Amino acid sequence: MRDTWEKPARLSVLRNKGGGVFEDVTIATGLAEPISTESAGWGDYDNDGKADLFVCGEYTGKTAGPRCRGRLYHNQGNDTFVNVMDKAGVTNEYWSEGCAWGDYDRDGRLGLFVSNMDGTCRLFHNEGHGAFRDAADEMGITRTQIDRPVSCWFWDFDNDGWLDVFVNDYDCSLAKTIAGYMGLKLEHLSDPHLFRNLEGTGFRDIGEDVGLVHPISARCSKTPVTDGIG
Repeated sequence: MRDTWEKPARLSVLRNKGGGVFEDVTIATGLAEPISTESAGWGDYDNDGKADLFVCGEYTGKTAGPRCRGRLYHNQGNDTFVNVMDKAGVTNEYWSEGCAWGDYDRDGRLGLFVSNMDGTCRLFHNEGHGAFRDAADEMGITRTQIDRPVSCWFWDFDNDGWLDVFVNDYDCSLAKTIAGYMGLKLEHLSDPHLFRNLEGTGFRDIGEDVGLVHPISARCSKTPVTDGIG
């Protein structure tokens, strides 16, 4: 994929032919439709042994349209993919900046977490048979704790056998990052968030408890590093 912020562009799918050589199979696989996106993730959500693909969409009020909505591509098993987003129930008409697949409730099926910058984060529970439902609210992992979510991933940080979720915050300039590590108190220092998995029953934000109290810049700052810190 390409970093195509609000500007739809074609994805690029490169097949490894071996010997250090790749070939572009984007058109042949059915993944050539342009999309505004900055993130995508592979995951075999139907356990058929073939990797499927979720592509985040830069869907906003001024860019609304089919080339900005997120997509879920099902691997057909014949080297082609088809978008099954609406059929699968993973419609996400927000500005999504990150996605991650993980079996967070250990039911043998991959769920999908999507971090949305301008709306509620999604935690799509895999119901089986190609269907999902949004369980973010009931699991306590919506946008309410995060200002503007961006990059995210599942990981078992405490080795208890349950996948936890890390989410970084976009609203952190380089200046604020430096200020945070200098111990300076500024308004709106956005910290990363770590959601601990409560054995499949929900999530709790423990970022502050484990020392994730320093902002981590998720973007390049166009302001001088002294702006706001001296």
